[in-house]
Amino acid sequence: RQLCHEGPCAGVCSEEVTVRCQCKGARAKWSCAQVQEALQAAGRPRTYDATTTLRLLPCDATCPVITKGPATSSSAVASKGGH
Repeated sequence: RQLCHEGPCAGVCSEEVTVRCQCKGARAKWSCAQVQEALQAAGRPRTYDATTTLRLLPCDATCPVITKGPATSSSAVASKGGH
């Protein structure tokens, strides 16, 4: 199955896409249309594919880089549901 996010989407695309923060600690599911809007707002091209790393979320207090530094394991972050 071809993923809708490989190239431009026709109309408003509701396919779920995972977005992350810079350190990859925080993550969320956004619709493809939301991702396209965020990319445009950031001055980036609206098109993307499976090889594009979508780091659109800000790091928060639970991210390993902020809490304990870059060498921290992300296992505690993975269990925080809803993010």
